[in-house]
Amino acid sequence: SVKSHENFIQCFGISQKPGTREYIMVLQYPDEGNLREYLQKNANRLDWNDKISIGLQIATGLKFMHDHNKVHGAL
Repeated sequence: SVKSHENFIQCFGISQKPGTREYIMVLQYPDEGNLREYLQKNANRLDWNDKISIGLQIATGLKFMHDHNKVHGAL
């Protein structure tokens, strides 16, 4: 399993919806919302240093996952 990492939110568990049997993940909800919400709220305030920092954090998190033989399903 992948241990905790500063660029990941916590996964509390996985379940299935009765009837549809779709999988549901119960995740920590960040104070600033998800990345899409954060970027939409702050688009006019982010300078290039902020944008580069966010990109590097994403790349660092993905590298950590790949180093542990995990993939991100929504990319």
